[in-house]
Amino acid sequence: MYLTTKMPLKLTIRNFLRGVTRSRVVLVILLVVTWAVVSFSKTEYYSVEKGSASPLVSALTVSGVPTDSAEKKPTDSSPGFYIVDVRLEQMSLGRWLRAKILNDVEYFPLTAIIPKGTSVGDFDRSGYLDMESSKKTASFVALRTAGYAVATQPGGAEVEGLRLGGPANKAKIRVGDRIVAVNGVATPTSCDAIRRLHDYPPKTSVNLSVQRAKISSSGAVTLVAPTNVVITTAKPRRTFKSDCPGIEGRPTSIIGVMLVNSRTYTLPADVSVKTDYVGGPSGGLAMTLAIYDRITAGSLTGSHRVAVTGTMSLRGHVGEIGGIAQKAKAAIDAHADTFLVPSSQAGEARAAAGKDLRVIGVSTFAEALRVLHKLGGTAEKLR
Repeated sequence: MYLTTKMPLKLTIRNFLRGVTRSRVVLVILLVVTWAVVSFSKTEYYSVEKGSASPLVSALTVSGVPTDSAEKKPTDSSPGFYIVDVRLEQMSLGRWLRAKILNDVEYFPLTAIIPKGTSVGDFDRSGYLDMESSKKTASFVALRTAGYAVATQPGGAEVEGLRLGGPANKAKIRVGDRIVAVNGVATPTSCDAIRRLHDYPPKTSVNLSVQRAKISSSGAVTLVAPTNVVITTAKPRRTFKSDCPGIEGRPTSIIGVMLVNSRTYTLPADVSVKTDYVGGPSGGLAMTLAIYDRITAGSLTGSHRVAVTGTMSLRGHVGEIGGIAQKAKAAIDAHADTFLVPSSQAGEARAAAGKDLRVIGVSTFAEALRVLHKLGGTAEKLR
C-alpha cells in the first residue's frame, strides 16, 4: 500500500521562491562582507598620492635684512614660487589589489618607508627634522648667494635612529635629540661621541648631555637647553666596526643609537617658512629660491607660476626626491606653467606632465637662477 500526497502548485511555487530569496540574501551578505573586507582591511603597503602645490609668498617671513614690501595675498593667477608635496596613504586590500593589477599608482611596503626597528612616531619626527634642516640650508645658501656673511658649525651628534628596547630608547632619548657631551667631554660630531662611547664595558653608567628636540603636532621643531641623561651601556647583539677615523677594533658595548652630524647656523636674518604637517627635505630648492627672491631686488619668476621640487645641499647642489610624477600632477592642478625639478628626474616628470606643464631640470641653485632669468625673471641685485 502506498501513501501519496500532492502539494498544491501555489505552495510549491511559494517554497521555491522562499529558497531563491534565502539564497539571494546569503549572496548579498557575502558580497557585503567581501566588500567590507576589501575596502577597510589595511595592508602593510602605502601609496604615494598627489599632494598640493602651495604658494611660498604667504608662507615666508624674513627679518633682519632688507626685504620686499608686503606682498598681496596670492590668487590662482598669481606668479611666484610654489612648493609641492605628496601624500602617503596606507592602502586598503582593495586599493592594493587594484594597484597590483592596473599599476595605476606608485606604492611601497611599510618596511621600505620606515626602517626596521623604527617606530612610526620616530619616522614622523625624522620627516619634520628633515624639513627643519632643509629650511636652515635654504636660508644659508640664499643669504650666502646674496652676498651676506654666513657660517655653520658642528652642533653635536644627532640621533637619527634608535634600537627599540635599547639603552637610549629606555632612557627616553628620541630621534632628533643631540648628544653634545659624554661624561663632561664635548662631542661636536657623531664620531666624537662614538669615540667617547667606544671602549666602555657593558653595564657601565654614562652621563650624556642631551639637547632635546621638541616637535609640535604640526611639525615645528624647537631645541631646548641640554640636560643630563644617565644611560647604562649594553652588550652588542652583533659585532661591527665603526667607520670613524682613529677608532680601532669593535665596540665592547652600545647605547642603541644611530648618530649623524648636526649643524648650527650663524645667519644675519631670521627666516621662517610655514610648512605645517609637511615633512621631508624635498622643498629645499623651492625655499632657497623664494628666500633669495625676497631678499634681492626684482622678481625671479616674472609673470610665471613656478612649481619647484628638489633637495638643497650646503654647496648649492640639487638632489633627487620621491613622488616626482605625483608632484607634476599637483603642479598642474595649481595652474603652474613651469616646474623646476632635479635634472636626473626631468624625464620622469615630463612623462607625467605631458603637454600641460613645462618641465626644466636643474642640478644647482646657480643653474636654477640662470633658467629663471631666461624665462623673464629680472636680474637680481642686493637691496
